[in-house]
Amino acid sequence: MIVIGIVGPPAGGKSTVARQLVEMGAVWLDADRLAHQVLNQESVIEALVGYFGLEVLEEGKINRKWLATQVFGDDLESRQRLQWLEAVVHPPTRLLLQQKLIEATKNGVPAAVLDVPLLFESNWDVYCDQIWCLVTPLQKRQSWLHERGWTVEELKKREARQLPISEKKRLSTHILQNNGSSEELRSQVAKLAAKIGLPVPNSKKPNFSSESSFDAYSPIDRSPVTPTDRNEHCWGKRVVPPGSHPVE
Repeated sequence: MIVIGIVGPPAGGKSTVARQLVEMGAVWLDADRLAHQVLNQESVIEALVGYFGLEVLEEGKINRKWLATQVFGDDLESRQRLQWLEAVVHPPTRLLLQQKLIEATKNGVPAAVLDVPLLFESNWDVYCDQIWCLVTPLQKRQSWLHERGWTVEELKKREARQLPISEKKRLSTHILQNNGSSEELRSQVAKLAAKIGLPVPNSKKPNFSSESSFDAYSPIDRSPVTPTDRNEHCWGKRVVPPGSHPVE
């Protein structure tokens, strides 16, 4: 099974790419959804109430929108709250992810799509055989903010927590340019999917001879973000679930 990590800017279309890969037989592992499952665990709810108080609850469940206002900020207190929250939520979320990967491998799934907002920053890339970076202009992303209920200010706060897109590109194995139509993006995804052996629907087979801005096979400088904090690419660090056969 091939594990594909998808990175890019917030509201950049990662879910769109994931859904297309699901159409080709891949399983989509959305870290946000897994984290939402973790937030429903009784022990986690008790921990959050103890830290944030009863305000964190809405009808007995974690109010994620209120929680976001407490942890996504530029001030020191917000960063400390976020650090505490990640220490509570990330370990059980990572365990769920590992279980899902093993389950997918046992079921003979050809590929798993790992959709994690902070894939590099939280070292989720160790599970990936390939990492696809989606590059989407700000103007196009702003048109999707309303669907998520985000403001431009909230988008900027989330972006501030992530590596610059230039660093994500440098650390990724393939680049997808999302600056055109949805069909152009689908064509790029289909080309990559065909290269790794996923079944592309006949009506959407990619035209490999066509000229486009697609640069997924261009050489990429994968030098580390800094000399100290990232000295290896995902290929050297990956964690391979039992029974899977990663692609080099």
